[in-house]
Amino acid sequence: MSAWKELVKMALLGTDKARLQENLLPEALRPVLSHADPADPEAYFYKAAALTYMYEKAGKLPADTPIPSLGQAEEETKPEIPAALRVLMPELLREESRHPELLAWVFEKIAQKCWVLPPEFLVQVLQLATLAPFKRLRMPLREVVGARGLWLQQFNPAWKYLALTNPEQIWQEGTNAERRQLLSDLRNTDPVQALQWFKEAMETETNARERKELIRIFQAQPNAAETAFLEILYEQLPPPKETGKAAQIEIRRLLSEILLSSPHSTLFQDITRQLKAYAVTQKQMLGLRNKITLQIPQKEDNLLNSKQMCDQFCFDNVSPLPGVSDPEFWFCELLRCLHPSAWEQVFQDMSWADILALLQKTEPIQKKVNLPLLHQLAQALARTRYRKAVQAYTREFGVDESNYFMLNALQADELEKFILNKSQGVIPPYLREVLAQQPEPWSKPFSRFMLKCFTTAVPGGYHNQEFAKILSLCMHFDPVVLDELFEISRMENREWQQQVIRSQLVMPLIRLLELRQTIQHILNKH
Repeated sequence: MSAWKELVKMALLGTDKARLQENLLPEALRPVLSHADPADPEAYFYKAAALTYMYEKAGKLPADTPIPSLGQAEEETKPEIPAALRVLMPELLREESRHPELLAWVFEKIAQKCWVLPPEFLVQVLQLATLAPFKRLRMPLREVVGARGLWLQQFNPAWKYLALTNPEQIWQEGTNAERRQLLSDLRNTDPVQALQWFKEAMETETNARERKELIRIFQAQPNAAETAFLEILYEQLPPPKETGKAAQIEIRRLLSEILLSSPHSTLFQDITRQLKAYAVTQKQMLGLRNKITLQIPQKEDNLLNSKQMCDQFCFDNVSPLPGVSDPEFWFCELLRCLHPSAWEQVFQDMSWADILALLQKTEPIQKKVNLPLLHQLAQALARTRYRKAVQAYTREFGVDESNYFMLNALQADELEKFILNKSQGVIPPYLREVLAQQPEPWSKPFSRFMLKCFTTAVPGGYHNQEFAKILSLCMHFDPVVLDELFEISRMENREWQQQVIRSQLVMPLIRLLELRQTIQHILNKH
């Protein structure tokens, strides 16, 4: 600091009255200043002041700075993507045209071909998969970044998702979210292994919230083996009054709902047997067919009582529905949870058209109280995806925002037929969500129909967010719609809505479908 003090002193007194002694300067700066012109003291002063300030600002470095040994990437064993696909990659990754669904499809196809991405694209795709809309690319990316990509992940903590390269490693070392996603995916590909890992997790996991999330994975259509283990978990839980812990009560309720929704469970069979008492046969005279009615008790009985409904299933103690008694409410809750096949047994193999008619007729006869029986049944259909009952329900009543999830039970052709019959040319957002879940491309006629719905101006116009959601369906369109899209793009229309539709939907969709066609052609050639 003595050199800096001398420099401040010279600035105050002037270079003509004070001179800087060279030995006061830091030793590292002296060789640089030795070439200064002694006849120009002001230039010497400014140069010395600037160098001294930066030198002291930078601090001191140790004599030896260890450099970490990173090692080299392993030798790549897989071939890189073909040259034609390599040329397309910049367009696929360009911010204005990149699309999560299309990129996921491309990476999955590359993985199937056992190809890897060239080095020049690795940093871009690794960073892209850290953004919210593109996080779904992480799984396919692990297969296509190759040895170089795995080597690169050490340079950015955000790329650590690549470190987990196989299911066993993900299960042992992954985050809770990654483990849950793996278990969910594994139920479809290897249910035996999924159940084994689930059993291990139930033995070691101590966090009640995480246990609940793992159990929730088996909420959709548990098989016989899964049901048997879930029954063991259910039997091991203490009664709600003994535990008093909210998380444990939530787990008990969740398990009871899963077991009621599984025809494999003894709980389902026991409740179904007891419900038969509420299906009353009224004999008809003169050879007419006997009539079955549904009679729900107003007061607690052997089944619909607080001890069983609240202590065993954790249903609410008191009916929250105005004018609906506690037993009626508990019956509605059973209708919501129970697998719909139970009602075929309760009503003696009655057709679903007749079962729905009976439930609809029952609603107003309970002291003119509107019991939400059909609404509760729709919830059970949505959860269990019981196709024949779903088909009967949708034929009779259609769907709305409260129960549209039941449409996931329909096959692609059935769903298309339903929408064609029920739609008036406008596809509500909840139906788009169901269509997005379909794994197969749409048929040519349905693709044309959907394109017409999306490109027709409606009162109130469109929002940009809606266009983005429509474009997310790009992988479902049959390429046959390209002819219609080109025709729309060439039309001269001064109406503002059509101009917006053309710029924000038609043109981007053309580009996405063209890219998909080109990539498919490349894949077919190799």
